[in-house]
Amino acid sequence: MCDFLTKEEIKACAETGSTLQWLEEAAFHGRVFDLRGPSRFIRALQASYTVMRGADDNVTFSASINVKTAKLKKHEPEKP
Repeated sequence: MCDFLTKEEIKACAETGSTLQWLEEAAFHGRVFDLRGPSRFIRALQASYTVMRGADDNVTFSASINVKTAKLKKHEPEKP
C-alpha cells in the first residue's frame, strides 16, 4: 500500500488491534470501481476489538480502478 498511499494517508486510517480501516465507501460504476477513505468508522468482523486510533478527519484519499484496462488512478485531494 505504501506504493499508492503516502505515509500520512496510511497514518490517517482508523486502526483496531488487528486491522487498519481503509475505505469509507467503494462502489462499481459500470466498469469503474471508485473508492474513498480513510474510513471514519471502526468496523469489525467480530464484536470484540481494541481501538488503537481513530481516523484523521483532515486527511482523505480517493481513487478509481478501471476494470477493463486494470488501471488504478489516484485522485487529487479536494481543496477545502
